[in-house]
Amino acid sequence: MVCAGGGRIGPALLLLAGPLRKGFSTFQVNFAHPEFERRPPQIISQANMKVEILPALTDNYMYLLVDEETKEAAIVDPVQPQKVLDAAKKHGVKLTTVLTTHHHWDHAGGNEKLAKMEPGLRVYGGDSRVGALTQKVSHLTTFQVKKHQQWWRGGEG
Repeated sequence: MVCAGGGRIGPALLLLAGPLRKGFSTFQVNFAHPEFERRPPQIISQANMKVEILPALTDNYMYLLVDEETKEAAIVDPVQPQKVLDAAKKHGVKLTTVLTTHHHWDHAGGNEKLAKMEPGLRVYGGDSRVGALTQKVSHLTTFQVKKHQQWWRGGEG
């Protein structure tokens, strides 16, 4: 048994090795994170904006940005699409925008599925490898998520 520790994975990844046939080994990957499903979502409210911090996978988070006035929402790094849609439904908002920090699977891995589940989403990202990308952004790009007041800016402006 080998335990991969440190870094982002920490104690969550266990590799179990065993013989398969002469000269070959099998590797079984198990995620054993005791706090995985016990991490509750957190909600932060300010003025007409609410942010729900949604635990994702064993060591990441997604952020649902809710505009209370327009009842629209954006999601940051939607690696678990159904969890995102459930949160949007709970808040009674329409998901309109995806903000992807980078192309790694544990951040952008749910983009394509979410875009199929919720047609018409605007998907922002800084890399053409970001799945379902509709708008590529670069350093110093500024954009609005909300229609009337700017409450999320990508880059510096």
